Amino acid sequence: MSADEFAARSRAEIAGIFFEQLEQPAVVLRKDGAMVMANTAYERHFGAWQRGQPFGQGLDSSSYASLLQLFDHLVEGPASFVAWFHTEGRSAQRWTWQWTEGNNLICGQARQIASMPESDALFSTLFNSGAIGILLLDASGVIQSINESMARMLGYGPEDLQGQRAFDLVHKNDQLLVREQEAQLRSGKLPRYQIPLRLKKRNQRSIWVTVNVLPFRPAGEQEAGGEIIYLVSAQSIDRQVRSEHKLRQRAEALARTNLELEQFAFQASHDLQQPLRTVSNFVQLLQRKYGADLDDEAQELIHHAIEGSRRMQRMIRDLLTYSRTQRADEDMRPVNVNEVLQEVNTNLQELSQAADADILSAYLPGVTASRSQLAQLFQNLIENALKFRHPQRRCEVIVSAKELPGFVQFCVQDNGLGIAPEYREKVFSLFERLHDSEEVEGSGIGLAVCRRIVEHHGGKIWVESDEGNGSRFLFNLRNV
Repeated sequence: MSADEFAARSRAEIAGIFFEQLEQPAVVLRKDGAMVMANTAYERHFGAWQRGQPFGQGLDSSSYASLLQLFDHLVEGPASFVAWFHTEGRSAQRWTWQWTEGNNLICGQARQIASMPESDALFSTLFNSGAIGILLLDASGVIQSINESMARMLGYGPEDLQGQRAFDLVHKNDQLLVREQEAQLRSGKLPRYQIPLRLKKRNQRSIWVTVNVLPFRPAGEQEAGGEIIYLVSAQSIDRQVRSEHKLRQRAEALARTNLELEQFAFQASHDLQQPLRTVSNFVQLLQRKYGADLDDEAQELIHHAIEGSRRMQRMIRDLLTYSRTQRADEDMRPVNVNEVLQEVNTNLQELSQAADADILSAYLPGVTASRSQLAQLFQNLIENALKFRHPQRRCEVIVSAKELPGFVQFCVQDNGLGIAPEYREKVFSLFERLHDSEEVEGSGIGLAVCRRIVEHHGGKIWVESDEGNGSRFLFNLRNV
């Protein structure tokens, strides 16, 4: 053996001895990632190996692909690689590998990321003591760290999810939304994003959370082109979302019930009016045919029967109007209130002439409303003023309005009988009458319909009055 060969062999043996004596795992690879050599520390931490097998045993496919890309750029200089390794029979462990290239071989030495320096102790305490779940993801979306709140929220232990893809925790119905947000984040269109979504728990149930995703580079690597890390925080909104879902279900059930009641009221009014008309017609026929043979008492009884039938028919019609007030037959739209009031005055012309009343109004601003219900509202209020006029003075009704921020306040004022303080709220109740039906005709439903219309439009109605001194009915509606 020549001296040069002996020297080369000696250098190789010495290098092998130093390689074997390293306390941290070390490997020598070919450029394609196949293993050439590994020390005892490697076997102790990663298990047995065979010459020629691919390096990266225990790496997920995404991390392994990133490692091979790193090998292609080692000619530019040494590089580090951080990843989770899953070794059979052991929990996942996080390692930092430092790689260099020389003589068409790749050398790597590892350092386990286990104990933290004292400067990180505060971070660890804050990381695990907060109520909000937190994940740290690498550039591939693999979970590098998870705090106790997040693990507990999903029903896992703190180490169960390390090294797993965070995307796999997203409910399948929300994955498309996450992909869209991720695409905008990676393209730079979004600096961060926040969305509500469902995460899958260990028991296969889902939990609603608000997720915040913020990408950043660790300190010292901003200018070195270090890999991006994603900070993900998740706060449970499960109880709130499920409560809102129950409320929507109840609202839908209530809407269906209201529709059924409306249909029932319509059918009942039709079915009830027919026998009432029959009774009224037969009593009137009896009066016409035998009226001459009946005494005054019989005539009075027949009159009461006819009037009772008419009042019942009117009450049934008013009940139907009340039941159908909740839903407008037309969409809310800008309405010219002056035109509506002119139509109402035309409808009430005969009644106002009989009452010798003056109906006055100034210019009224427009509102957003159902035109038909707005007409019903004004007609009921003005008709109410005409019915309950004061017998000792000429009836006067004044309709006015003033614009306030966001809405218009209308006022229908009269100089009639007025309302005692204890009845100001009761007058808006169903079937509430302050006067006997013999004195003033009506069913006691008109003002209840007014309140329902105003509340359906998101407004409020009330009355200001003193008995004997007239009344002022005020209500608010959204302006145009």
